[in-house]
Amino acid sequence: MEKVQIRRAVPDDADRMAHCLVAGNRASFDGLVPEKCLDFPVEESSRNWRQTLVENETSHIWLLLVAEYEAGLVVGYAMFGTGSRQSEFGSELLSMAVDPNWQQRGIGRLLVQRGAAFYQKQGIHSMLVGVLEINPNVAFYERLGAKYVEERPYNWDGFETTELLYGWANLEMLANLRGRGR
Repeated sequence: MEKVQIRRAVPDDADRMAHCLVAGNRASFDGLVPEKCLDFPVEESSRNWRQTLVENETSHIWLLLVAEYEAGLVVGYAMFGTGSRQSEFGSELLSMAVDPNWQQRGIGRLLVQRGAAFYQKQGIHSMLVGVLEINPNVAFYERLGAKYVEERPYNWDGFETTELLYGWANLEMLANLRGRGR
């Protein structure tokens, strides 16, 4: 695999994070959701990410990780937070996207593993993730050992669907996964 490094995101990563989010959503959900759900300008996403990253530099509300290829090209990101929508989980994977041209290379797995390892070192031993039922990548979380918790209604810009909640009750196995990349 190409040399991919996982590091904390900085405000200068906003444009590439926005690209990963918008392109990733289009690749995953095109034809499954109405066009209005996918019609999110990269520029607006970039502004939102930049603001979030600037705010996070001092507050550290979220753990924001990026996957960077050979010093410069951000090819994926993951956003984590403490607490979750289910009280028995101490952290949550809130958002993750990998550039469609970089999928199927172990980058998502590496991002999730690094987030789990970070929280485990902080004494937080469980994590939740919400994934839309129509997401073709649902099996990704199952392969990483996440167990089904429950489902909830989800409204995506007026499109009604179902969100599946999966969780890891113990992050030890996930934190110690050996994946591709470095």
